[in-house]
Amino acid sequence: MATEETKKEQQTDEFIQRLPAVAKKLYLPCKKCDANRFFVVVAHKTEKSAKVQCEICKSNKTFTIKKARKKGASKRSKAPTAQQVWETLKGKFGIDGEAYGMRNTFEVNSVIDHKKFGLGYVIHAEAYKIEVAFEDGARFLVHNKQ
Repeated sequence: MATEETKKEQQTDEFIQRLPAVAKKLYLPCKKCDANRFFVVVAHKTEKSAKVQCEICKSNKTFTIKKARKKGASKRSKAPTAQQVWETLKGKFGIDGEAYGMRNTFEVNSVIDHKKFGLGYVIHAEAYKIEVAFEDGARFLVHNKQ
């Protein structure tokens, strides 16, 4: 009995690398029965797909071999959200900010207290433009205006 359970687990569609021979059995989910059932391979349609039939309800479906994932490949890591960047900078530079004004000059890592956007941290500075990380996202502001 234990070997039959092991066989069932190994025959799920995730582990099958090539199509089984005609008249062989596969353990797959049946939509009509709403359960996992043994399916018999009736015919091969292509190199990667076969027509299979449920042993219980006799419904037919097409079984297709899925591409195997490469072991080394993984999803790209997500870039930190504006909230995460803001929280990191808040922990690093504190909450004592200088009031924002277009005539003031700010440098990178300066803390700004903006009337509308709240507490922000300068993450990039140019001659007349700064990029500030606020809690709800980064914004470009004018500074050093004469």
